[in-house]
Amino acid sequence: MSPQIRRVSRLRVMCLMEAVTLLVLLFVAVPLEHLVGLPVAVSVMGPVHGFAFLALCWTVNHAVASRDIPARTGWRLVFAACVPFGGVHGWFTLGAR
Repeated sequence: MSPQIRRVSRLRVMCLMEAVTLLVLLFVAVPLEHLVGLPVAVSVMGPVHGFAFLALCWTVNHAVASRDIPARTGWRLVFAACVPFGGVHGWFTLGAR
């Protein structure tokens, strides 16, 4: 497997991981905080999601710098990660290459 394919595969996994952490934060941790009164759920998932988002940004930056993906695609991936299910879009976009 070539290094380019490995980097794009890693980027796809990061897109999916970021999407899952955002969905868990929004649909599990926040309701637990507001409906059950369990603020520790957000205290745990917030930093986990933040780390996943920063790791995604780092991976996108590395892929663009290595010319594995165009800069425009990199920007789209970062903006899509800010929206629920956006990382899933990145998973499918990169898989179509």
